[in-house]
Amino acid sequence: MLFQENSLNYVKQAMKKIIALVIMMGLMLSLTSAVFADPQDPTNPAEAKMKIPAVKQYIAQREQQLAQEMRKPPAKRSAKRIANLKQIIAQQKLRLKRLENIAAEGVKPPPPPQPQPTPEAAKPMTPKEPVTKFGGNINYIAGAMGIEGEYVFKVPAMKDIVGLDNFWASLGAGYGQGNNSSATSTKMIYLFADGALDLETSLFPKSKTYFGGELNYVVYRSGQAAGSFAGAAFIGTEGKFLDIGGAQYFEIGYGMLRPYNGGSFKGIIAKLGWRLPM
Repeated sequence: MLFQENSLNYVKQAMKKIIALVIMMGLMLSLTSAVFADPQDPTNPAEAKMKIPAVKQYIAQREQQLAQEMRKPPAKRSAKRIANLKQIIAQQKLRLKRLENIAAEGVKPPPPPQPQPTPEAAKPMTPKEPVTKFGGNINYIAGAMGIEGEYVFKVPAMKDIVGLDNFWASLGAGYGQGNNSSATSTKMIYLFADGALDLETSLFPKSKTYFGGELNYVVYRSGQAAGSFAGAAFIGTEGKFLDIGGAQYFEIGYGMLRPYNGGSFKGIIAKLGWRLPM
């Protein structure tokens, strides 16, 4: 009978200890979860940035505790405490990473500016050639030296008739003197009409090259009666070779002036002159 009572008391005491241990473990678990559970992390970058230092400090404290535990002799180490600290440190490091990512969203660099379309470079405007010009030259015509004055103009009708928009003409008068083919000294005044066509390519940069023909008529020769018609063919170039206003030109060809029947100037011709826009 006594043995039964002792056994019953022993069981009761054991049950009380077990119940107390269960209650104690539950209390410790609730306290642990309250201390180490991650609170609701902010989604605002500014608030997340403010929490980062506290989380780093908490991790440093737990790592210090873990180091202290690991320095103990193996017999005195608590494997349970070591495992618990490692778990807490790992969880808090994950939390720190999340907070740093949220905070980084508030300091993202602004997007690079959109490339602006590059405006096309304006093509250099090629100045249009004047429609009319006034010109003058000194010349050599098959033995006669002289001077000429001319009026140069475009011929729009040529574009309508034969499709040539680079055709131009000139009208002028000249004076020359020299020995003709009969070795007779002659002075003369003559009129001329030129027609010329600009070429697509030029002999020199910043210039134009052209070829043409001339019809001339001597209206006066050394006090005698007028002569007769003659002509010439030539090639020339015109451009701003000298920066002194207007354009300079040079022509060379083969032609004739006929001041009277039986005596003429026939051979190489060369002209050097200026043309000014009107």
